[in-house]
Amino acid sequence: MNIETLSTRQWEDESPFQVTVAGATFVGEQVLRLVPGKRLVASGTWQGQPVVAKIFFNDGGQHARPESETLTMLAEQAMPVPGVLKLYQQGPHAVLLLEKLPGSDLQTVLGAGFDPELVGRMLNLVWELFRLGWVQKDLHPGNFMVSEAGLYCIDAGEMKRVVSFDPRALKNNLALLAVQFQLPFQQPLIREIKKAMEGWGLNSEGFDASCQRLLRRRVIKADRKWTRNCTAVSVELQPDRTVYLNRQWREQADELLALCEPSSGLSLIKEGRRVRVTGNDQWVVKHYHSMGWKGRLRQKLGLSHGMTSWRRGLTWSLLGVPTPEPVLLVEFTQGEQAGQSIIVCPKFSGIRLSEIMETHRNNASIVADKVREWLALFQWAGLSHGDMKAQNILVSAGGEICFIDLDAASVRDGGLLGQGGNKKDRLRFEKNWGQFRANS
Repeated sequence: MNIETLSTRQWEDESPFQVTVAGATFVGEQVLRLVPGKRLVASGTWQGQPVVAKIFFNDGGQHARPESETLTMLAEQAMPVPGVLKLYQQGPHAVLLLEKLPGSDLQTVLGAGFDPELVGRMLNLVWELFRLGWVQKDLHPGNFMVSEAGLYCIDAGEMKRVVSFDPRALKNNLALLAVQFQLPFQQPLIREIKKAMEGWGLNSEGFDASCQRLLRRRVIKADRKWTRNCTAVSVELQPDRTVYLNRQWREQADELLALCEPSSGLSLIKEGRRVRVTGNDQWVVKHYHSMGWKGRLRQKLGLSHGMTSWRRGLTWSLLGVPTPEPVLLVEFTQGEQAGQSIIVCPKFSGIRLSEIMETHRNNASIVADKVREWLALFQWAGLSHGDMKAQNILVSAGGEICFIDLDAASVRDGGLLGQGGNKKDRLRFEKNWGQFRANS
């Protein structure tokens, strides 16, 4: 295989490959990132050593060479970055071979829990970069590698020079970093950042507001991308329907599509005028009966109940909100079923909070406090459930909660609408809680 052929690879193809780089074979064992026709990042071996190859298609040196030069300069300044092994140009394509560092990215490590000491090391690294005249414009935890030797900054593609020692550049950079983490981590991280800024002699006034503004911008941007082909989602147009698939489940696509058929053999969970819910031990399938001109209009506007559940479910999951992450959405666009949609989600093993309210008062009080904590995070992020009643909150045997039925959920970038949606959620939940207390 040559690089030209590799440039035609699509998202679905993450198979191993071999390509010649500077007279030696690079064996690509794992595709780490793929943007079809633009960029491919893979780990593998070259000349007998483990490497990471960043392949830039039709680049002409526009991105590969500056990144190579930046990494070289950072290494000369004693910054912890992967070493540059080779920059190779093949026609319009470029390959940047980097030292493969042992360890895991910071996002994976912090998935086990918030670690103030590790976060402090990350902030010190960001500060040291800034002190040397650098800011990382694409600052997120996945761009740091944790190994036994220390913490490394592994991506210099968006590393830019700071023209002057302007603290606003650093504050904006740190605000961007804070909102890349999942919601439960953001407030602890912001406190650590403000503490660090105080130690650096920087004023943290207005930092929280900057974080919230960037967070809501990130939420809106993420919520819009789930309707198009991207790294996370595949979209297939068929004569009478559009199929949206969570790429994590692409190998089970046929099995998931079969769940949407009348002959699926799933058990009936709920039958209503607007929605029919079926399922088994693994999946929950919701059939939305939005037909007629109103249903077709909502669908064309991207406002069908199925599409709302799809977008909000993926956005909330990205932010770390406990909700079943949808795996498949089918929207019928032509024929007798036009306007209808079917969404498939993993089944969460638990019982409704409303049932716990009636049978286990003490447990219900503990769960209610957890819900209130999440509602505060929803307000911070501009999220609204739209129907925050106890029946839409599941509780596992271990006390973990899960929000379901997101077909009325919304995301807002602030303003009265966003505040009103969150206030409605809180009032709806407290009304349920008040009814429970009155009946207990």
